[in-house]
Amino acid sequence: MFFVASIASLSIFIACSGSDRDLDNPALITADSLRQSGIDNDSIEWYITEYGIENVISEETGIRYALIKEGNGEVPDYNDIVSVEYTGKFLNNKVFDTTIEDVAIAAEIDAAGRVYTPMRFNFTQDGSGISSSFLAQFKVGLNKILSMTDDNNVRIFSKGSKALLFMPSAVGYGVRGDQFYDQYEDNIPPNTVLIFEFTLVTFRP
Repeated sequence: MFFVASIASLSIFIACSGSDRDLDNPALITADSLRQSGIDNDSIEWYITEYGIENVISEETGIRYALIKEGNGEVPDYNDIVSVEYTGKFLNNKVFDTTIEDVAIAAEIDAAGRVYTPMRFNFTQDGSGISSSFLAQFKVGLNKILSMTDDNNVRIFSKGSKALLFMPSAVGYGVRGDQFYDQYEDNIPPNTVLIFEFTLVTFRP
């Protein structure tokens, strides 16, 4: 599970060249962003191939998503209240966040006092029901997953379905990374591709 290919290692741990002061240099930021974009793209491609993920949908922002398990056929309507479990991990499958207590314990990131419960939100057509505390492309990706359709334009992300969302570092925590997860004795390093697995648990009007 924790196999790490060299290309994935680069994507997880590589940082922009130079010191912190380089983060204020527009020319260096642009050059590093272009270089990192290529690394992230190659790393995501490696993961998709390595794990045989099919029917991946790509967006202009760089996010990609795919249905990996079909549910029972019952799908929520717009404006329903949905409950979704998620697990965030790196390209080496190391978990950094989850709404599932057993997963947190297994990954040794369980936080004292945290209540593990699914995300609950209003499933709107534009995604506005998802809390603004989440990264913008996390919200966009989750809403697109919930809205996925088949060739007949019938929505397919039904109760029990699972999907993966791939987020390049540019739409994640970028060149600075994120230290929020220090509370779990971990953090998100700079220039890190993020993967989120979503499961639709329940929904109601």
